[in-house]
Amino acid sequence: MDLFFSMFNKKLLENNFSVIWMFHEFEYFDLYKNFDVKIPKKGESLANLFIRYSSENNHIPDILITHFLETVNPFYKKCKQIGVKKIFTVDHMPRPLKGYSFQKKIKKRVKGFMYSKYTDKIIGVSRYIIKMTRIDYGTKSSKKVEVIHNGIDVQKFHFKKSFLNSFKTKFIVPTNLRPEKGIQDLIQAVSLLDEDTKSKFCIDIYGTGTYEDELKHSVQEKKLEDIIKFKGSTTQLPELYYLYDYTIQPTYMEVFSLTLLESLASNVPVITTPVGGNLEVVTHKENGIIFNPKEVLELKTIIYDVVNKKLQVKEKNTRELIESSFTIEQMVNKHFKLVQCI
Repeated sequence: MDLFFSMFNKKLLENNFSVIWMFHEFEYFDLYKNFDVKIPKKGESLANLFIRYSSENNHIPDILITHFLETVNPFYKKCKQIGVKKIFTVDHMPRPLKGYSFQKKIKKRVKGFMYSKYTDKIIGVSRYIIKMTRIDYGTKSSKKVEVIHNGIDVQKFHFKKSFLNSFKTKFIVPTNLRPEKGIQDLIQAVSLLDEDTKSKFCIDIYGTGTYEDELKHSVQEKKLEDIIKFKGSTTQLPELYYLYDYTIQPTYMEVFSLTLLESLASNVPVITTPVGGNLEVVTHKENGIIFNPKEVLELKTIIYDVVNKKLQVKEKNTRELIESSFTIEQMVNKHFKLVQCI
């Protein structure tokens, strides 16, 4: 989000908006040049910081935009009471594959009934958010959702120009190593393949996370070290994707995956699940291959068929879709248009 925040702030300032940003934690670097940033005191929430700052400085903004806060909650009632005119909340949050517990569902519906009127607009980063807002908070809240897809800086990404079949199929897996990313399923799927197929591909995993040790142990236990390599965290992904044949993302939870956009911008098709907004950018057998989350045998079959040239996608120029519909510039302009209309 750093690049989006930087470009959005620049756009607002160029159009004579006064902008204050509030972060839990903050460290200045180049992208945050010209930002006016406030951070909370120790133990203070962002919501309390906003109310306190507004009161102490007699500074009530016309527009409040929140990211990564619950889209319907009592905080927005307080904001309206002190004089905030418009409240826009951006929903980036994935939902559990099997949904929330019964108790949590009830709490969310109650919040929807009591507080939805205080949120003027919910900005969903995919159409999936419309459905999930209706489930979470009710139809009234879902009618406030406007979809603005996430975007990427397409020009940063090197892209594949040659599509000649290589001897070994190369898969890339850029991910946070957490259980809900499904990497354990990928490891299990690979372990079930025959030895001849195993000799025909490799998988490079980029990323770190809380589940890293367990995943590495599983690879060692299944004697897959020659096939699956953990490459750690890197800032060089824009220069790496195009060196691979497919990106694999066996995730259980997404809203709208930047990994998919980045891979397709590099002309690298994706193997992923239909969770969240994935199907808003990936079409089965066109620019990617879709399988059901947690279905290890299904993933095993896909890898087998891809490696043995029995399955491939039709579209080679996957970058074109991203250039036309999912750029960071489009994302910034659409967000700006919302505040411009106030």
